[in-house]
Amino acid sequence: MKQLPSRSVFYFLVFTLIIIFIQVAIGGITRLTDSGLSMTEWKPIMGSIPPLNAEQWSKAFEGYKQIPQYEIVNKGMSMSDFKFIFFWEYMHRMWGRVGFMFILFGFLYFLVRKQLNPVWIKRFIAVILLYAAQGVMGWFMVKSGLSENIRVSHYRLTAHLLLAISIFAYFAWLLSKFFKVEAVATKASIQKIKPYAIALIILLLIQITYGGFMAGIKAAIHYPSWPMMNDKLVPDNLFFMKPFIKNFGENIATIQFVHRCLAYFLLFAISWFWFKVRPQIKHWSVSALPVLLLGQVLLGIATLLAAKGGVVSLSWGVMHQITGLLLFTNFLLVWFIIKDQLQLFSKQSAH
Repeated sequence: MKQLPSRSVFYFLVFTLIIIFIQVAIGGITRLTDSGLSMTEWKPIMGSIPPLNAEQWSKAFEGYKQIPQYEIVNKGMSMSDFKFIFFWEYMHRMWGRVGFMFILFGFLYFLVRKQLNPVWIKRFIAVILLYAAQGVMGWFMVKSGLSENIRVSHYRLTAHLLLAISIFAYFAWLLSKFFKVEAVATKASIQKIKPYAIALIILLLIQITYGGFMAGIKAAIHYPSWPMMNDKLVPDNLFFMKPFIKNFGENIATIQFVHRCLAYFLLFAISWFWFKVRPQIKHWSVSALPVLLLGQVLLGIATLLAAKGGVVSLSWGVMHQITGLLLFTNFLLVWFIIKDQLQLFSKQSAH
């Protein structure tokens, strides 16, 4: 604990975590409203200024009319409809800039006031680089939908999502350094649950990846039913693509089937893990685990059922995305506690 920076750094991290949380939510709205391709240029500095008059709006609209999404999906849309999708993409980019500048100037402020030791200086630099990489990844994703496709690549969208979750989780890890955890377990009992925690983190990442695929190809609208997939437990066209491996990345039926099956398995596995870890670690993140888990499963079902009209529900979709973010981050906090407790046991045995 002696290496921790001041409480002002703690409050700065809390506020930054809120900014990132809002950014992920805005990203979900941008995706669900198909707004991501409305800004066809990437200008990190000058792009902060939106169209201010009719001529500038007309120019921006003409740029959007040149891409396939307009021709195939939105041909004939009004200027007011264009302004709506432009607003969400603009908000997404601007909020990202706000977050980056807040972190950058916060780091410089704490650096000048000598409130960061060498370890925390490296951690802040890592955050700044991750945030900058996320901006570049965002444009890399958008660029994939400007030439031949009507939507961005679901692979790039998923990479963008995973990087955002990684940044959020990284900040959660930094915040976890400020909390003291009460453990009532032995080193042997903690070591027993460690491999299960690692395995579940990997499975959660795979599940989030398939959630990104689901969002990117709008898989929910093709099988908007539960527990069956259009009256079948296992859809017919599960593995029709060649080569076989291609089904797991581009077959709508396979992607949704895998996402559902992983959800069922994780519901059971994390519940079992919680039952094992609950008596050993006294922390709010352990108590929150079953609530977030059940909430995420129910939100996933609600999102599917609400997509029967051929459109994914904005409210259900965003809630499903941010709850997934919270569940993964919460599980990581439990893992950080397990890891810290093992380190503590090692130090005690060394003395």
